[in-house]
Amino acid sequence: MGSTSNNNVQALLKWLGDSDGFYLNPNVEVYEDRVTGRGIRLKNGTLHKNDTVVSVPSSHQLNFITVLHWIRKFTDNETVDPDIEAKQEVKTGSKDPRYRAYRLLKQDTIQEMNSFQLLCLFIIAEWLLLPRWSNNMVFSWWKPFFDIFPSDEEMSAIPTKWALLHPEGLRGSFLKYLPTASMRHTERLSELLKNDWVILKPILQQWKEEFVEVETPSLEELWSQFVYIYFVINSRCLYMEIPMKTDIKDHFTMVPFVDYLNHTNEVDVHCFPRVNNMKKHEYGIGEFSIHTGNHEYSIKFEELLLNYGAHSNDFLLNEYGFTTLKNRWDYIDLTPEISTLFDDSRDIDFLNEIGYWGDFTISEGDISYRILVALSLLCCKDRRKTEKFALGYISEELFEPKTSLIIKKILTNVKQKYLKILDDLKTIEAEDWCRWNLINLYESYKSIIESNL
Repeated sequence: MGSTSNNNVQALLKWLGDSDGFYLNPNVEVYEDRVTGRGIRLKNGTLHKNDTVVSVPSSHQLNFITVLHWIRKFTDNETVDPDIEAKQEVKTGSKDPRYRAYRLLKQDTIQEMNSFQLLCLFIIAEWLLLPRWSNNMVFSWWKPFFDIFPSDEEMSAIPTKWALLHPEGLRGSFLKYLPTASMRHTERLSELLKNDWVILKPILQQWKEEFVEVETPSLEELWSQFVYIYFVINSRCLYMEIPMKTDIKDHFTMVPFVDYLNHTNEVDVHCFPRVNNMKKHEYGIGEFSIHTGNHEYSIKFEELLLNYGAHSNDFLLNEYGFTTLKNRWDYIDLTPEISTLFDDSRDIDFLNEIGYWGDFTISEGDISYRILVALSLLCCKDRRKTEKFALGYISEELFEPKTSLIIKKILTNVKQKYLKILDDLKTIEAEDWCRWNLINLYESYKSIIESNL
């Protein structure tokens, strides 16, 4: 591990260790790999089932509630909060500019924000703007957590970043290679970020006008930083119920050190999270901990892993910026290829009515039932038969071999298309990580197609 990275980890551990509730298993350590990045591994001894790996109190977690409480420390008092003075790195004679910045925020505006919006705004303020506002005289209490965030470059393989920040550059040129599932995911995330920026941009502009005496980043630069921070949050948030919020998308927390755990495709094998609501901080949020699962760690330097969910490589690429080898959750979205076979709008309306239009997917050795139902209508043009098939009253054999021939033709054509894309990608010499992820995606797609031919 590089000296800077190691120093940041030590600073983080000291910061966490200042709390009463932090625990780190003495048998584990953070390590850094040139290819896979940082992770947690077994340093010595053995970890058995249900052993605690790490436990972090809510006072050191970032979520809607903790951020809201932190901002209120600067808005509810006319005088300096002694708790703030005790926790901040504030140099003698300096005045904390957050009293000016946060008092410009209207409480109803903050309350109406979603978790992503509020956390993005808070991290931009505390990490990026506070040193500028204070001429490097004041630094956030959260700085040790911020300093172990991945770099912007480490997040470079996320397609939404290509679309929003580099559409005309080399990374933007990779967009044309995205398969259907990834492109739709990228488009959805792009809209989410644009909508969130509409909420945050006026506040950032107001702060620029408030602190005209210091040089701060332009709105264009802040937009770029916002996209980066959004994906730092998105790739490191963990599920936790958040009081005051009813939308499940707002129910997450960021937990330092826990975010070093890397993903595994195996479910219910390795580590798992637990929230202990019996150990609540004044914020009303429980302690977050990681425990070992059925897998026993006994080999020195073996990496500890956490399953992020049953996610395909398309999902992993778009949400986290990586893919995995031989991902059993992979599938291919053939909706465009199958949709073009239908030229009668009445057939499309009918399939919509019975809930079988679109979302036409295949996975390893499996053609989805949605495809079989749609193709049954294409083959027989009998809506009553198709409806009975959809309800399970008649067998797919009734529509053979016509459906199989159509599927074979589609898969053969798609395979040729993917082989051409693979050839194109392999000739690109730059941007190895971005390119490798796409190659891995299409190699998996090729395997899925071959298993169904």
